[in-house]
Amino acid sequence: MFLKLPIPPSTNELYVYLRKGNRRVASKKYVAWRMIAALMLANQKKVTFQEVDTITISVHPNKRRDIDNYAKATLDLLVGHGIMVDDRIVKRLVVERDGSVPPDEAYVSIQGEYTEWAGPRK
Repeated sequence: MFLKLPIPPSTNELYVYLRKGNRRVASKKYVAWRMIAALMLANQKKVTFQEVDTITISVHPNKRRDIDNYAKATLDLLVGHGIMVDDRIVKRLVVERDGSVPPDEAYVSIQGEYTEWAGPRK
């Protein structure tokens, strides 16, 4: 399965901490990204993976951030939209820089065993 998504925010930008009660909430940037990513997903064919051999996340090389900061938001989005039953089923995760990817997108390739799309996670 191949998906096009917007570039996810860095793992360091996903949540903000509220002083009162020391609570963690999704940042405005993360909420906005999830909404845009959901719209992009709505127009793409989806299945539900029961087992994932490999997920490859490809991003443009001019993005200046640690390579591992692309994975968390992407995996959580895939689980939340029912594309994977859980991110614990992933056997191998590859995050790579690829000059063929547009600077404002991330390409996600998933290989594994899947069934008909079950819909968003409840």
